[in-house]
Amino acid sequence: MGGPRDQSQAATSPQGPGSADSKEGRFPVSTRARQRSATSESGRPVSLNPTHNELIVTLLEFVLTNNYFTFDGKILHQLRGTAMGTPCSPTYANLFLGWWEDNIAFSEQHTNYLAHIDLWVRYIDDIFVIWKGTKEEFGQFMMSLNNNHVGLKFTFDIQEFQLPFLDVLITKSRDGDHLESTIYRKPTATNSLLRWDSSHLYSLKKGIPKGQYLRLRRNCSNQRDFKVMADDLRLRFLARGYPDRILREAFRYANKQEG
Repeated sequence: MGGPRDQSQAATSPQGPGSADSKEGRFPVSTRARQRSATSESGRPVSLNPTHNELIVTLLEFVLTNNYFTFDGKILHQLRGTAMGTPCSPTYANLFLGWWEDNIAFSEQHTNYLAHIDLWVRYIDDIFVIWKGTKEEFGQFMMSLNNNHVGLKFTFDIQEFQLPFLDVLITKSRDGDHLESTIYRKPTATNSLLRWDSSHLYSLKKGIPKGQYLRLRRNCSNQRDFKVMADDLRLRFLARGYPDRILREAFRYANKQEG
């Protein structure tokens, strides 16, 4: 991170899989559901039955607060967070972090720090921030966020010019007036693409290169990076037995799309 007032980037994420205590600090859910109307994806009105809502909340609370597992010959009960792999966990975590933003991160006690935030974007529990204050002020902000009663502890990484966020590598341009992006792969990443000789449908296997090349086209902000990443992707597909004809077809399709 640069000196005072330099625009810097920081990424934060909670430490560990847990996000809330099972008895305190949970995302507040009212069990006294009221009759109200909603609209389905088809546009038809849907009646939300209070009894049905209460049943859903009861079942959800049971799933979230009754995670038992064995470790070192002992049966343990998880008191914070949700079980990894539970279908409802990502949605629950997203709701919880949204509540955390509104009630803690963006609360009045952090008004002085919020003035330094030029951009704040979050994907579930990973946050990308463009910070205009000093490194010391950001450290104080993180210390304040970690001093909470809901069990969230954030780790963070600060860089002045380049920082990975999820599967994207974000770089500040040389003139400093915009951000550029390309694909980011962890050093430990392996070639886990589905093998061509697997017993999946032909249409599914054919669609995988198309989807992967489109992902590159979407996440690479310039044509140069797109072609570099596309060459690397092609080699990984070839190593998994994919016909070069299908790869060329998928690349041409993605290359015609706007980034």
